[in-house]
Amino acid sequence: YLVRYLTDVENLNIDEIEEIKSVGRLGWIGNYGFSPYVKDLVFDGDANFKNFFESVSEKGKGETWIEFVKDIRSSDSIISRIILAASFSSVLIELCNALPFFVHLWGGTEAGKTVGLMLAASVWADPSMGAYIHTFNSTQVGQEVSATFVNSLPLILDELQIIGERKDFDRMIYSLSEGVGKTRGSKTGGLQKVGSWKNCILTTGEQPITNGSSMSGAINRIIEIDCKSETPFRDPVHVVDVLKKNHGHAGRQFVERLSDT
Repeated sequence: YLVRYLTDVENLNIDEIEEIKSVGRLGWIGNYGFSPYVKDLVFDGDANFKNFFESVSEKGKGETWIEFVKDIRSSDSIISRIILAASFSSVLIELCNALPFFVHLWGGTEAGKTVGLMLAASVWADPSMGAYIHTFNSTQVGQEVSATFVNSLPLILDELQIIGERKDFDRMIYSLSEGVGKTRGSKTGGLQKVGSWKNCILTTGEQPITNGSSMSGAINRIIEIDCKSETPFRDPVHVVDVLKKNHGHAGRQFVERLSDT
């Protein structure tokens, strides 16, 4: 009776109740545009991803970020340019009907790998650890859910070495580079909805992500960068400070330009 009553109230007030656009993920959404840049868009997805969604926002000044990053590109190593290019390219993959790919930074401690990920994240979101950037410390299901959520935006994962065994590396690489989740049964019977994504996956670790036994289908979609011999940033502390205070503007401008063409 309660359900019937609420249904009647809704039907009687269909012209009075305000319609709200809602979305449960990021990225391209058909003819509606790009989440979260659609006007008056409200997040209506998994509560666990609310902070993740809200991290894709603008802070500080876009001009400050652009000038600072221009200086990094011109004076620091080529690694920083590759990282930025990968981050921007993520939203082009669906438009080009291409497949996801990996960019993996590897090397020892103090190689600037994590700062590199923060630079990539700052294009779109808050680069603080735990805001947009997450660690590998999750199950395969968790990684697929995260990839489905970011969808067109880059999936940025830190510290690959948290995964214990080499075979788990290969399984993760192949799964994420396919761009579609594994078919699984639901608790109530039937099948769960299979997630999909078309983006760039940026990762870090203390060792290469592939070896001689890795599957060729995955290897073809991986760009590995050795950070041991070349440090991406001269002053990592200053880079982090500027990026935390200024971020999120470039990604929005890039999507708006794409939407206009």
